[in-house]
Amino acid sequence: DVFGMTPFHIVATSAKFRLDLFHVLLDGYPLDALSQRDLYGKTMLDYLLMNATPRAIPLIKLVVQKVIIEQMNRDGMERSTVELSSLI
Repeated sequence: DVFGMTPFHIVATSAKFRLDLFHVLLDGYPLDALSQRDLYGKTMLDYLLMNATPRAIPLIKLVVQKVIIEQMNRDGMERSTVELSSLI
């Protein structure tokens, strides 16, 4: 958009988080979209962390899990989602 926000930024700044929509976005966009900065220099994770509501925690955990899984895949490592969720 005109502020350089991705769909992830929009979800992160939303007053009512949609975890289901976030899952769809994570599956459909490249992972580097998570680190894209808007015109204010903020990533979507910056907005999630600034939100300071317990409702943001599942989205933050989902982002962290996705990034870890992606990195593990690049490194040729395997770990089940169940094992991974116990790390976070």
